[in-house]
Amino acid sequence: MPSQTMPELMAQVDRIERQVALISAHLGIPYDYPGNAEMPPEVIELAQRGDQKGAVAKYRELTGAGLQEALEAVKAL
Repeated sequence: MPSQTMPELMAQVDRIERQVALISAHLGIPYDYPGNAEMPPEVIELAQRGDQKGAVAKYRELTGAGLQEALEAVKAL
């Protein structure tokens, strides 16, 4: 296995955390994904249901963020 840089390892851990969060949500098991600490629960719920446009709109409504910031935040879920 090739050596990985710290940013690559952090990205890999983040992908694993996201997968565990999705599996937990699918099974109805609460999972405290660290990346969601600042994210409004309503946005997380919409994104997990596959409603990306709704999640972006809700994020903007709740945070006052611009479109680009909201897109990036929802994409990071």
